[in-house]
Amino acid sequence: MSNPHSSPLSSYQEFLSRFEGYNVYQLVNSFNKEVGSTAWTSGRGNYIAALVDTLQLKSINVDAIKQDNAIVLKDPIYIDRNNNLRRCKLN
Repeated sequence: MSNPHSSPLSSYQEFLSRFEGYNVYQLVNSFNKEVGSTAWTSGRGNYIAALVDTLQLKSINVDAIKQDNAIVLKDPIYIDRNNNLRRCKLN
């Protein structure tokens, strides 16, 4: 994890480097672990931003988890055969 005195940008870069080695399914599982939590810190924001950016770098369509340019953590997601993220509606 990042040094508590590191800048937000370096924290984001650390997460981005970590996620680079993940496959798409590992990234989806990492996202799903964040679903439902209402806690928010800058570290969590950097983690989620790097996670979503890594999905995009791997040519995954992330439109299903974006709303008004924000990331929606309400529902778990899965990847379809066309490399699109889909939300699993729980209710």
